[in-house]
Amino acid sequence: MLDIHGYSRRLESARRRLSLLKHSRLLLNFIDHLAALGLSKGRVAKYANHLCAIFRRQPFDPLNATRKDMEPVIT
Repeated sequence: MLDIHGYSRRLESARRRLSLLKHSRLLLNFIDHLAALGLSKGRVAKYANHLCAIFRRQPFDPLNATRKDMEPVIT
């Protein structure tokens, strides 16, 4: 299939940025999980870019996060 929107490039760029973050292994595994579920490359790239923005601006520990920790991040 033709990638006219450059989703492959966008996804690889987001994966590079995610690999530099503190919880990179967890984040990259989540992105791989989304791809394994059959989501489109564009959708996975969107989630990967959102995760980059969230974890750069609102650092928290996702392994021990509670609902109270997540609410400010989601809003």
